[in-house]
Order: sequence, then structure tokens, then C-alpha cells
Amino acid sequence: MASKVGHLKPFMLEEKKEGASRTVSETTVNKWKGCILANVKKEEKWIPFVSKKWKPKKVSNRGLEGNSAEADSLQIDTLLEYVSQYAPNALYRDITQRSTSLDEVWLLVRNWAGLKSSGSKQQTYYAVKNSYDPNGDLTCTDFFFTLRYAKEDCLLLSSTSGGKITFKGKIPLEDEDLTPTLESDIVLDWMEAVGGKTLIENVFKTFAKELETKSLADLRQRISDNMTSLNASDGDQVELARAYVSPPRNTKLEETNTKFIEETGNLVLVESFLQSLIRASVPVLLLTVKRMKETILFRANCAQQQSLH
Repeated sequence: MASKVGHLKPFMLEEKKEGASRTVSETTVNKWKGCILANVKKEEKWIPFVSKKWKPKKVSNRGLEGNSAEADSLQIDTLLEYVSQYAPNALYRDITQRSTSLDEVWLLVRNWAGLKSSGSKQQTYYAVKNSYDPNGDLTCTDFFFTLRYAKEDCLLLSSTSGGKITFKGKIPLEDEDLTPTLESDIVLDWMEAVGGKTLIENVFKTFAKELETKSLADLRQRISDNMTSLNASDGDQVELARAYVSPPRNTKLEETNTKFIEETGNLVLVESFLQSLIRASVPVLLLTVKRMKETILFRANCAQQQSLH
């Protein structure tokens, strides 16, 4: 199976030093960790070692036992080499030879950056949530999974899994699961980070009927696929619809266009609008027409589903 590592674009942490003191901010470190961890979790052979501990490299097979000890030890070596590529150069040997877990690697990086480590995973999640940069390397989808991984780190573990956090005075008997409600909460946090109030209001307005029977988490992919239109204000949505077509001045066509904008969601109007483009022989690029049609049909489908309810 081909490696999936590299789908998210990691960055060299040392290159992000800023300010007079040439230090790395906590937000930057959290973004770096989230990106690296997201890539690690996309490599199936590395997933078992995300929360596992091992011995330093000088110990045979890193202290692992069993028939797969040698193979697992090699996977850990490869994993740590990958992480060290983007970590500070000064930490190379600490990471590849002396570290005994990924948690220790993250702690090494935080100490290198002069950051005080927090025992609260929620604080890390909050920092990741507020780290989204629309001009950065992460796409909206990549950012969602980075945020989701940060929420998974907040889940409580049982004592057999090394859990130390209590709830109502007791360590859970079983590892906490990522429930459907938590999944939807992550989607809501993701929307707030990416588009703020505008995106949230447009999503709840567009999918009002569907949300009566479906969770917000189940709609995430559709939200992502239509992010541009959903993340636009009412006025911008009109301009967006107009921007799909750039015809010469044509009064009849403009009247049709205006009617379409005012009555989006009418399935008959969708067909009529597309036919008017053909009759007017407007020299529109095929790709432009395709994008416009997708947007029109998406809105029409939403309107149809709402009318059925």
C-alpha cells in the first residue's frame, strides 16, 4: 500500500522564528504538531505508535517484545526520522535516539521553544481552533482533520491505557469514544474558525430541514464541497452567482439573470436559465458554465428537499 504521508504540507519549525527574541509562538508550535500528527495518523503502520511507549534506540528492538518487535522497532525509527525532518536541528538526536514516545517528542519541542507545558488538552484544542489561517498551507478540509485529532487527544483514557485524568473523582473504566455529538461540535468549531458567524448562519439556514433528521457531522462533506457559496454574505452570494457568467451587455439576459438570482431554488427556472444562455449564444467557457450549473443545482436541490418536508 502506498504511503499517505505528505497529504498535509508540514513546515520547518525553525523557519517560523519571529520577533526580536527570534522565538516560536505557542500557536505556531501547536499548528506544527497538529500538521505532523495528522500526517503520522495517515500512515497506517504508524498509528499504533501514536500513544505507545518504547525504549531508547540503544536498547535492542527498543524494548519491544513479540514476533513483530524488530519490524515495529524499524517503524518507530522511520516515524521518528520523519518527525525530526521538521523539528529543530538541535533536537535530532534527542528525537531519533533518546525519545521514548511521541508525547516526549512534543515536550522536547515545547521546551526548545521555551513554552510552559499545559496538562490541559482542551487548551491545546482551543489553540488549534484559533490557529486557522486562510492564507496558510492547510486547506479547510485538512484543518478540520487537524482539529478533529486535537479533540481526540482530549478524550479520557482508562487506567489500563495510561489515563490519569479523573471525572467525578474516578478514572474511567473504559477509553472515552468520540461520540456523534462531539463530532458535530467539532464541525461547528471548524465552521466558526473557517467562516465565523456568516458561514454558521448560512449552513443552518441552507440545511434547516435536513438538520431535523441528520447530524451536523453527517453534512460536513457537503458543507466543505460548497464552502465558497456558503461562506459568502447575502450580497456576496449574488455577486458570486453573477461572476460565474461574464456576458456582453444583453438586456434580455440580464433580466433572466436577475430573475434567477431572486428566485433561486425553482427547478423549472434552473432549466429555463440554462436554455436562455444557449438561445442568446453567449460565449461562455465550458468550465464556467459547469461551475455555475453545479451551484444552481445545489441550491435547487436544497430548496426541493425543504419543500418535501
